[in-house]
Amino acid sequence: MLIPKEVLNSGIEKVCDKESLRYALGGVLLERDSSDPGLAYAAATDGKALIVLRWRDDDRAEYPTIDGCSAVDQPDEPIRAIVGADTWKTLAKMPPKRHPREILTQLAVDERRSQGEKLVVGTTTGDESTVRTVRQLDGRFPEWRNVLDIYHEHASPNWLRVDPQYLATIATIMQKATAQDKTAIESYGIAEPIVLAADGETVSGIGLIMPFTGDHSTPVFWSDIKNRFAEKTQAIVGAS
Repeated sequence: MLIPKEVLNSGIEKVCDKESLRYALGGVLLERDSSDPGLAYAAATDGKALIVLRWRDDDRAEYPTIDGCSAVDQPDEPIRAIVGADTWKTLAKMPPKRHPREILTQLAVDERRSQGEKLVVGTTTGDESTVRTVRQLDGRFPEWRNVLDIYHEHASPNWLRVDPQYLATIATIMQKATAQDKTAIESYGIAEPIVLAADGETVSGIGLIMPFTGDHSTPVFWSDIKNRFAEKTQAIVGAS
């Protein structure tokens, strides 16, 4: 697996909950798609917000061979590894920030060697290589696909109240990872999450943010604009 610099430096680890004892919310999930071997994912959640980044690494065979770390070899079962938030930040610093060969700015993950409790990663500049073995987090990461499936076919949008810090964090991660200035936002009903999505040239992302409960009223400013428009429309109709 190759992890692009956009994913490594997106800040996805900010959505982890390092204090949580439930599941493995303190880490970033790395996952290979079971039906498309060219697709890879990184996911993070603290139980209130969810971010999933997706990218293709079909060019991993072009990555130079590193002794002890192969970006090409894959196990019989797709990798599903959880990297601690602090470890993720350390790994993000491994690849060179710039290189004439863009592929070398990515982090190589040896999926075949990354079994059990360890994750084997490597980088190279072409002249010098570095290989590290880090510990995977124990526990079970939530099934993020099931979460998305629950909401993607819901009814019409409604007004929701969300934590602006979550919104800013998820949107910033999405912008950095996908290199897009525009993020699509949708909501599916009262007490349902806000969904953010963006597609970049190499990385795509989906984020979920759970709203506050109890207040689903229309914001006052929006109501004022709507009422003013209605009054203006009625005046025009009356004058005619």
